[in-house]
Amino acid sequence: MLYQTVGYTNQSQNPNESDINYCLTKSLQVPLNTKTHFRIWLPHREESNPNLVNEFWDWVNKYLEPSTSKRTMKNCGHVAVWLMTPEDEDHFGEDAVDPPISRNFFKDGFFNGDYKLSSEEEIVSFTRQYVACHTISAIEYARSLQSRGYDVGFLSQIQHTPVPFNESFGKYFNAGPVYPLLFIYAGTEASAVKHSDQRQLIDNETVSQALVEPKWSNDYLKSTPSELIPDHCGEKLYKWNFDKSALIDLTDAEIKQLDYKKRSEKFIG
Repeated sequence: MLYQTVGYTNQSQNPNESDINYCLTKSLQVPLNTKTHFRIWLPHREESNPNLVNEFWDWVNKYLEPSTSKRTMKNCGHVAVWLMTPEDEDHFGEDAVDPPISRNFFKDGFFNGDYKLSSEEEIVSFTRQYVACHTISAIEYARSLQSRGYDVGFLSQIQHTPVPFNESFGKYFNAGPVYPLLFIYAGTEASAVKHSDQRQLIDNETVSQALVEPKWSNDYLKSTPSELIPDHCGEKLYKWNFDKSALIDLTDAEIKQLDYKKRSEKFIG
């Protein structure tokens, strides 16, 4: 089961390049029905700017307001961003199986500006061809990293901010404005893991019907003071025990030290 890491200790180490390459290979070996506009960006490999990952986390905190530990996320130096880039249209024939999307759509993102996806057919095709494929690939990358002992997390709010993303990082992409979809991050030692007690309510009875519907509980929300609830989903913060076989409650003092902020309601994901 994947766990959402929201902070890293000072002792945390980044994934080594061998593990990164292995897990990237696995992420690209999943069944994908798109061959165009598919890219994975690794900021730590940009040799021209060794401080780029730190700058990326500053950007995340400014524009995305994620549910993470503002004080310890910079201890994570590995980020992989799944994004779409314009393709060279001159390389495609009229009968191309995967025709390129016009560069005009990348300027303001796919849902803003003069050029945007608006019809149901366009939106469904975009989701099926690109969003679903990138997400499946990214989650496989996270799963592969976790299987190698790393604590992982992911954020998808980045889809809401293509313009500021390109203003800050567009110089690293020769193709022009890109469209970021989500990113995975990883390190060896989490300082905080976000986990919902409601996961434990999922059992064989839950999944035994033709129409499976997860059951949730308000008991936790009713019995816990609002100031102690890390976010609006009723999730709590934990840390791993010494061999990562069990989660341990963080104390109120440890949570305060993390400077953990609830996710802004203006973002979903």
